[in-house]
Amino acid sequence: MIKNCPSILILVLLSCSLILTAQDKQIPVHFANGDFVTGNNISKQSFKKEDLQTVLFSNNYYVAVQFSSLPTENIKELLKYAGIVLHEYIPGNTFLATIKNSFDFTAAKNYHIVSINTIPPSYKIDPALFSYQKTNDKQDARTFAVSFFPSVNKADVETRLKQMGLVLVPTKFHFLNIILVQPDVSKLNGIAALPFVSFIREQTLQDKIINYNDIATHGISSLQSISGRNLAGKSVVVGVGDNADISTHIDFNGKLISRHPYPPDNHGTHTSGTTAGAGFINPK
Repeated sequence: MIKNCPSILILVLLSCSLILTAQDKQIPVHFANGDFVTGNNISKQSFKKEDLQTVLFSNNYYVAVQFSSLPTENIKELLKYAGIVLHEYIPGNTFLATIKNSFDFTAAKNYHIVSINTIPPSYKIDPALFSYQKTNDKQDARTFAVSFFPSVNKADVETRLKQMGLVLVPTKFHFLNIILVQPDVSKLNGIAALPFVSFIREQTLQDKIINYNDIATHGISSLQSISGRNLAGKSVVVGVGDNADISTHIDFNGKLISRHPYPPDNHGTHTSGTTAGAGFINPK
């Protein structure tokens, strides 16, 4: 038994080394503007609650939470009960999240959380916005779309944007957690610094023709030629064989000729929506 002690000690040390290596491994978060290294501040015990003061609004912190592995539904429910609500997923085992000010951050490691970070404002802005040029065209319907965390009240966001001197753009479309504002490049950094803002990008309210690239790629211009088959996509009837009654979705109004009495279902609505849905009122 004594002779085996060195071997056992080596195995124990090797096991501890592997655990520490796994804990120290940093997985970058893949934001649209580039990779962000979190520093594993929870697993390395370097986290300070005071570092989150810049993203505190109405007793909530608006942050990015990274896990060692993707949380199960059970973990998500436990987090919600503890004071953390997960929102949009960001590649790198990370979620945008709202954390109550009362949350016990010392318990974060119990939920397999490896880091809790503020999102740098530079990661919230589409870089193309800085090259925006205003035109004299009165029909120019370009706007800046400000996305915000679902947990914050939209009226509060609108109030804060107005206080910054931004002009809100009304629209008939119902955007979830998005507010349109008139373009103002000088205020981009200020908008991104707001705790509850998640991203800013350009949004146009006009129809934009994008099919010309596909037409050229597939060489089908001859099919659209008047001297050819003259196929313009008008007055076309399509039959979709799937598993759902799609008449319950508002964006099929006026598009259905007949239907079969299947119950509503996600897959049939999805495939039919790809084929003929309008997507203007309820894009889901």
